[in-house]
Amino acid sequence: MLKIFDRYKSRLYPVLAVADQALQSLVNLLSNILLIRYASREEYGIYGVGFTSILLILGLSHALFGLQMTVIAPDKPEKDRKIYFGSMFISMIFVVSVLCAITLLIVASSHGWISEDYRKLITVVAISLPGMLVMQFMRQCLYFFNQAHRVLLFDLIFFLLFFGALSFLVSLGVEHLHLWALLVNGGTALMLGLTALWLNLRVNISKSMAIAKASFIEAWRSGSWALLGSVLTVLQTQGYVYLLAIFKGPTAVAEMNAARLFLSPLLVMSSGFSKVMIPRMALLKADGHINRAVALAMKIMFMLMVLLLLYLGLIAVGWGWFSDYLSGKGYENLWMLVVLWGFYFLSNVIVTTPSELLQIFREFRLLTLTGMVVALMVLSASLPAIIYFGTVGAMLVLIAGEIGLAILLWARFRRVKSQALSEF
Repeated sequence: MLKIFDRYKSRLYPVLAVADQALQSLVNLLSNILLIRYASREEYGIYGVGFTSILLILGLSHALFGLQMTVIAPDKPEKDRKIYFGSMFISMIFVVSVLCAITLLIVASSHGWISEDYRKLITVVAISLPGMLVMQFMRQCLYFFNQAHRVLLFDLIFFLLFFGALSFLVSLGVEHLHLWALLVNGGTALMLGLTALWLNLRVNISKSMAIAKASFIEAWRSGSWALLGSVLTVLQTQGYVYLLAIFKGPTAVAEMNAARLFLSPLLVMSSGFSKVMIPRMALLKADGHINRAVALAMKIMFMLMVLLLLYLGLIAVGWGWFSDYLSGKGYENLWMLVVLWGFYFLSNVIVTTPSELLQIFREFRLLTLTGMVVALMVLSASLPAIIYFGTVGAMLVLIAGEIGLAILLWARFRRVKSQALSEF
């Protein structure tokens, strides 16, 4: 069956990519719904802190490894690209293994100054993270080689295994379901990610190891700026989680995440489209088709905006059912937060497009410096907003930050595009 898909993969690529992003969104949505239903509000808040930390680290890994190899690989000879990807995988595994080992050692000696709930959370995150990173790396590789159908197949298997195991744990009535959800996610992702890479990449390990150090250094030259930019982006967009946890407690985090849950599928889809489309746009740009790369980015932006508006309409129609589902769990007054998250995601889509386009031009320093200004302003404003206005204050600051960042990035991209076109 995979050989049949191979024949038509160019035609089916957009459809398969959309289907895969929808599947990842569904995983995110259903897992959160299960946790809201079967975990306490405080446990769900702690899960939110852990999942935000995972998103931060996944973003850092993508900035330093996934994104760099995607924009660098088109300049490599075609016959050497798989060996290059193998070298980046070896580099990633080495760095991640060292950092996870250090984290576990710190947790082991942290009695008395980190609460037991968070000691358990950090340990689980450190154990689960390698699998999630491998799965992310696998998707990036296969999308680059136009193998979207294989990504969809492995993500479908992940969906079945993950929710099969999670449903079994729910039926057993296990304690700390929020921690088990992370462990099952990481373990399943590790098994499937390694299997997919072994079946599809098949590189000469000795050749990849021989160039791993050089590949990492090459990626670090531009990736160091992308790394800092990723930290600033996550702090700007997710920093509220840590501030809420410190000043309002995990129940406030649970309230924000429960409201965000209703729109999270589109956020996952938007993020997933970046990983799918950046390789395609990078190849177009490498071939000199700059206007085609820009047109593709614009089409995706308008499509996501339309999907978001339609999705908001569906939530409004079904809000009565959602309210009944959340009844008795302490999430009854979420409508205002859901509306504010809708405005936030709409502005986030407008930010993502120029950010992706600047990435394929390797303008990581420009992106980082621009993001740094906005991130510092958002974090500074978030502290008093959260203290005096709680979750609504946090949302208003997030929306203002995205609008400001969108204006700055579009202005900078227009200059970069004009300069690039004048060089051809």
